Amino acid sequence: MKWGYLEKELGQSGEVKSRQVDFRVLAATNKNLSQEVDKGSFRKDLYHRLNVVTLRLPPLRERDGDIPLLIEHFLAKNNLPVDMEQLNIDHLLDHHWPGNVRELENEIRRYTSVADLMDGLSRWDKESEESDSGKLTEMEKRRIIGAIRKANGKQEAAELLGISLATLYRKIKVYGLEL
Repeated sequence: MKWGYLEKELGQSGEVKSRQVDFRVLAATNKNLSQEVDKGSFRKDLYHRLNVVTLRLPPLRERDGDIPLLIEHFLAKNNLPVDMEQLNIDHLLDHHWPGNVRELENEIRRYTSVADLMDGLSRWDKESEESDSGKLTEMEKRRIIGAIRKANGKQEAAELLGISLATLYRKIKVYGLEL
């Protein structure tokens, strides 16, 4: 690409015709670019092209009043059905947030993913006939009963459970289920 900075034109290399452009560059960094220029790790000419207006936005740890607003924004943006009261806002306010807003958004996504998973497990447990007694065998018995009731026949129940028909018959006999 060739640039006509003052002419506000740009075109592909080898192209005869250029296009009129009008754009601005908005760049963000967590570095002090003037110090980086002084150290020689950032190009001075690029710094002067970019440094028209400088805005300093304090890190999230210095703007804890923004955290509830950002949480609401991320929940709405990602269509996440979590009530603000379910979140541990105090924990989120106390966190240092070295990753700033991106870290907060990822934390909200993680929380809502876990909340969705727990909600799914809760719904699955409510569909069970009895509450879990804590024993693996009781849970297995409930799953077998539930699968048989949902299925059209024992073959389909075995498929729902991910076991063979012979295994299903053996488990019915072991648990003394009369179905």
